[in-house]
Amino acid sequence: MDQTGKNNKKITIALLCTALNDRGGTSRFMADLYIHLDSNLYRVLIVYSCVKKNHLHKFFIAQGVKNEDLFWLPQSKKMFFTPLVVKLKNLFISQRVDIIHTFFLHSDIVGCFAALLAGKKRLISSVVGKFFWDEINGVGKLKQACYRLFNSLIRHNFYRTITVSQQLSDELVKCRAALAQKVAAINLGVVIPPDEFINIPPDNRKNIIVASLSRLTKDKGLEYLLQAVPYVIAQVPDARFIIASIGEEEKNLKQLARDLHIQSVVDFPGWVSNAAEFMKNTDIFTIPSLREGCSLSLLEALSFAKPVVAFRVPGIQEIIQNGKNGIMVEPFDVQQFALAIITLCKDKNYARKLSLNGRALVQEKFSISAGIAKIEWIYRNVE
Repeated sequence: MDQTGKNNKKITIALLCTALNDRGGTSRFMADLYIHLDSNLYRVLIVYSCVKKNHLHKFFIAQGVKNEDLFWLPQSKKMFFTPLVVKLKNLFISQRVDIIHTFFLHSDIVGCFAALLAGKKRLISSVVGKFFWDEINGVGKLKQACYRLFNSLIRHNFYRTITVSQQLSDELVKCRAALAQKVAAINLGVVIPPDEFINIPPDNRKNIIVASLSRLTKDKGLEYLLQAVPYVIAQVPDARFIIASIGEEEKNLKQLARDLHIQSVVDFPGWVSNAAEFMKNTDIFTIPSLREGCSLSLLEALSFAKPVVAFRVPGIQEIIQNGKNGIMVEPFDVQQFALAIITLCKDKNYARKLSLNGRALVQEKFSISAGIAKIEWIYRNVE
């Protein structure tokens, strides 16, 4: 049933994440939804609970989110998540929320209970990474079992569970076959930069810039990129490496760079506020992640016509066709990862071919307008 025209009233949507611990793909996804949904039809709220409130608040404001549409809820470990459920219930009622769109399983659970208490029945879930938390996320086996139990109890309340890749959809259906009709794979996509932003081939500056842009966490595999650097420098002395963003592995990665004696050719600039400017100044983009849903930074690099080197993991494989729009090597194979970078540094024609094919792919399949249209269809038809 189409809801948007009812009483000529804007639909109020609460984008909820109760496990938003820092800036990254999820916060970017929520901000992009806020910015690109039709403001004549929707009023969008961003509701989040996190430790680093100021960082995320500044991030959302910088992305264009209005202060009055941001709602931060303090985290509490008392009584599991009861206080958070009560606060959310009151928020849903006071803000007259029509649709609750949750991110991550923890948000699904507390959001669902709060919605039911508030008498709200229009629920949508998004999965932007691994669905069930595990030890990598710092979640013990007992808590994992609790999350799985609660998930089995609440999942039927969600009209749709949106994933950012087909691999994640398959994972969900495998866990629970009854979800097959309620799962939709939709990647939000990226804004395609105009042709004048594209610099192919790169300018004649002295150094070749090899970059990575992702949270500095264990699952992003950045240690393997660092291990590849000595091999690259031996063949391409002018190569310079930039590993951007922030995360709990920053100290360890910097120490590894010192241990490998490569700190003079590797830069850690921290958080990048202007991804477009970052991509424009990059020659080769690397993504050594050990697991991905669908990387927005990868799509942005392709949209800026940058040749890409990545590990062959689910999520990446749905975007990169090896040798056509990027190069993939087997996970943990440092020498092959280095060889792929060296090849792109030395073979400009091959790099150009991959670049143009990558940009064409994003234009065809991963524009943000196409992703927004699919999500708006779900909003219009949620019952």
